[in-house]
Amino acid sequence: MAAPAIVSCRRAPETTAGVAEDADNPTQDLTFRNLTLEQADDNGNLQWRVVADEAVYSQDRQDAQITLPTGTFFRDGEPAYDVSAQTGNVLDNGKRLRLQDDVEIKDLDSGAVLKGKQLTWNPEKNVITLTGQVTGEHPDMALAAETAIAHIDDERIVVEQNVRINTTDNTVQMNGDRLIWRIADEQLVADQPLQIQQRQGNQVTDSAQANRATFDLANEVATLQDSAVIVLQDPPVRMTGDAVRWDLANDTVTASQPFTLLHQAEQMVINADRGQGDLNTEVFRLQGSVSVLAQQTGGRLNADRLTWTVPTQNLLAEENVVYRQPDPPLDLKGDRAVGRLANQTIVITGEQVVTEIIPQNIN
Repeated sequence: MAAPAIVSCRRAPETTAGVAEDADNPTQDLTFRNLTLEQADDNGNLQWRVVADEAVYSQDRQDAQITLPTGTFFRDGEPAYDVSAQTGNVLDNGKRLRLQDDVEIKDLDSGAVLKGKQLTWNPEKNVITLTGQVTGEHPDMALAAETAIAHIDDERIVVEQNVRINTTDNTVQMNGDRLIWRIADEQLVADQPLQIQQRQGNQVTDSAQANRATFDLANEVATLQDSAVIVLQDPPVRMTGDAVRWDLANDTVTASQPFTLLHQAEQMVINADRGQGDLNTEVFRLQGSVSVLAQQTGGRLNADRLTWTVPTQNLLAEENVVYRQPDPPLDLKGDRAVGRLANQTIVITGEQVVTEIIPQNIN
């Protein structure tokens, strides 16, 4: 349980006689002007300090209405957040604090500023909750949500309900229902579905979604997990998997677990255990149980490693290469293969190349 609030008058009350009369008469409210209120925990550590132009105490002296409050919330005895509002209430002898109207809180370490309609403080968890059309500004981003919950002790802010975040240069937008902002790490963590869009002006160029994600604000890197999907414009490829890293700043994608690439126009499907793609050169390099299917012809290529150049659709397959096509029936094996699968122009090379021609009357 928090210790009782401490009241410090910066200037004498409006009239000394009036205050004396009020103090002797418990049926009258007590008014102070230009005063400081403080709240400490059971160990004597300061939790918040608020300066108000005016405070009007209730008859039982447990609650107070305050005007033009400005103050500070503390973490381990050090200032963590500055706060201001138009009005507020100190409740239960300082055990609860509520501020209203033009509420603004500022994280003193990062410079982030959040604004909303109402603020409440939970003393047991040392948590600030800001509600009502919440907006925020930070050197790396701007945000909008219905609720922001600042966990003072572990430097994180949870934003919830209709969350929208834009990077400062407006090249990246994120949408979801819940994001955890780890302020010191400059990371956004989504434990619920998140959508990410890369933009040029008002036009969406690339997009992604996943059930879980982490976004590095400083480096603009998204780590997508659990049913991740990236839809790219250049190259026109759809990438799906459960562990995908999208580096928006450097235009690369990387998968550390099995994933799938789909080129809709070429009707090409590629699966691999892991791989990476350079979106500037439009070249993908894939490793581990690579399989390529040309949906139009039914041709299939398997290998341990594959380099796919998207604009030309050229393939370079290496190690344990197997190529099969249904029409005309053909089965080739070798150490290396180059060519295009869509038009069945594949050249297999190696120390031992095995060619099997399958008669058409045999299934």
